[in-house]
This record gives sequence, C-alpha cells and structure tokens, in this order.
Amino acid sequence: MKTTIIVLLLAAAISILGMFYWMYKARKGELDLSSKSWHYKLQHWMWGIEKYMVRNACPYYWGLVFSIIILPVYCISRLV
Repeated sequence: MKTTIIVLLLAAAISILGMFYWMYKARKGELDLSSKSWHYKLQHWMWGIEKYMVRNACPYYWGLVFSIIILPVYCISRLV
C-alpha cells in the first residue's frame, strides 16, 4: 500500500515537473515542434496531430501524458 502511494505521488510529481518544462519551452505562446521528436511522432501516430494544429503547450503536454498512459491499450486494440 505504501509503495503504491509513493509511486502515484512520484508519477504526479514527474507530470507536474514536465508541465513546468513545457511551459518554459513555450514561453512565447506557441510551440516550436520538431517533426523528428519522439513525442510528436507518438501523437501523430496515435491521433494524427499535425504541427500546425498545436498552438498551446498545455493541451499538447497533457495529451502526451494521456497518450503514454493508454499506449498499451491502444497498441493491443490496433493489433486486434
């Protein structure tokens, strides 16, 4: 039980630190995404996101977190 709580708290802390990183990266209001980055390739493969569609770091980041969380289920559903 203690291990589960620690893991959940660590996952939340990493998510929040990642959010601050993306806020720092997009301080001008728009992201400068590379089509060669792993996070762009993942979201493009899963959801068909294009570079011109991304205007704000917050929805992009939380979409990335959601994509990573459901990636195993998504891969299994694509195989079936």
